[in-house]
Amino acid sequence: EGVPIENQYIGYGSHWESRIAGPEVLAYGENTGESYISDITLAFIEDLGFFVANYSHAGRFGDPAQEPFVDTTSILTKLQSGPGSDFVHTFDDEVSSPGHLRWGRNEGCEFVFGSPAEWPEQYLCSDSSSDGCTPDNRLTARCSLTSWGGAGETLELFYKPSSSGSSWEVITWSQYVPDVFDYLGEGVNSEYLGASDAMDFVPIRIGYWNCLDQRPPSDIAGLFSVTSEITHVDENTTSTEVEEREEEEEEEKVDLNDILDEVTNSIGEVGGQSFCEHCRCFSSGLVPVSDIVHFDPEFARKGLCYQFNCYSNEYLQVGIKSGEELNWYACPPEGGELYVAGYFGSLLCPNAQEFCATETTTGILMTEIDPVLEWVLWGLLGGACGILFFVYLGCYRRIDHKIRFCCGINQDGKHFAKMLARSQGRHSPAGWILTIFSGLWFIVGLGVIGFAVYTLLPDTELLWDTQSRQVPLMFAFGIIVAVLAAIGIHGAWKRVPSIALIV
Repeated sequence: EGVPIENQYIGYGSHWESRIAGPEVLAYGENTGESYISDITLAFIEDLGFFVANYSHAGRFGDPAQEPFVDTTSILTKLQSGPGSDFVHTFDDEVSSPGHLRWGRNEGCEFVFGSPAEWPEQYLCSDSSSDGCTPDNRLTARCSLTSWGGAGETLELFYKPSSSGSSWEVITWSQYVPDVFDYLGEGVNSEYLGASDAMDFVPIRIGYWNCLDQRPPSDIAGLFSVTSEITHVDENTTSTEVEEREEEEEEEKVDLNDILDEVTNSIGEVGGQSFCEHCRCFSSGLVPVSDIVHFDPEFARKGLCYQFNCYSNEYLQVGIKSGEELNWYACPPEGGELYVAGYFGSLLCPNAQEFCATETTTGILMTEIDPVLEWVLWGLLGGACGILFFVYLGCYRRIDHKIRFCCGINQDGKHFAKMLARSQGRHSPAGWILTIFSGLWFIVGLGVIGFAVYTLLPDTELLWDTQSRQVPLMFAFGIIVAVLAAIGIHGAWKRVPSIALIV
């Protein structure tokens, strides 16, 4: 029968049905996903007989933002040589056309001809305060609902089901949502429905920040419903009443702009995000520990933007920024929560096959951060800080005495040199202990430096796949350890105050 055509009064018969085409440029589903021109629109224009379409120019409008698509440089990486053999990896034989249809992709005929109430959950929403992502995983979005309202009157609503012939559907304007628009399954008590009449009032999320762009549109309030109810306008409505309603809507729009600007700014300031061609929207509540100002005690998830990598159709990796560094993590193949050390909250990974079905597989495996090693490191740092804190509380007087003795504060100047010589002389127990431990650490430092040099030699057989990339870290670690150890050895044989007296 062909592609369903728009059945709204405005645009009737001259656009693709918005409920079916979503954000496609020849439909009215603006910001239900990234706006783009599809192959089917180009084919329609070509069939007019006046044009020849260049299908390579289909897809989004304008160039996306650019960020490096790079591997992890952290030392806390897995000793991996592959993604594992828990399942068979498959890869795309062909690259998808940039104009492939995105809305309802791979959902079958029921998506087109069935009720939207049966659509997959990523297409629907039921809470106007809930945040998330558009179904194409490209835009940060918020659920857009409106109240049906009404006063029990009857009017000719601009809606024409495909089965109604040539007449417009007449719907009774009542307190609750008519059955034809009751997608939330609340029956006779339904009060809320989607805000977009072009989308046949399907309750969906409306996107306001594309993860492929550095900033959202300047006026994002126009993307959302600005009225609390669907209002009744007929031949008895005066021009003055219309003007008053328009002024009220404009005031509400200004208020909504302020609210959405605040939401947009708060989302954009959350750390760990990236905005680029290889970035997509994920349902995430991750907030860096260092970014405590954005901590949400309810751990509510929002639509946040991160780099992604579909190594295969079954293996999804997500890249989270840490400062200027990009750290890659493996999502569970079946989907689920991903916890990252150093962050509050969690990221909800989608099912890898469902996510990567609409993306191109790269066949490039990014080096992943080892979550266990990362949590161990954070645990050690946190535990060390906790131990030092409690030791300080319990041994405050002793530590204070040692610090004062080390620095010569309030000491008897006449006897200070003799006391110091006895406690830290060249042959004192403290001097020998410091010499032994510093000597061991000096050997460790030289060993790490030697191993780094060995790694740089040609034809060296690497012990793990990221060994060569970690050479700078080896040199840095080895040099620091060796220098500190040498200072310790030197200080142990001096008759001068040193930090060793505190130990």
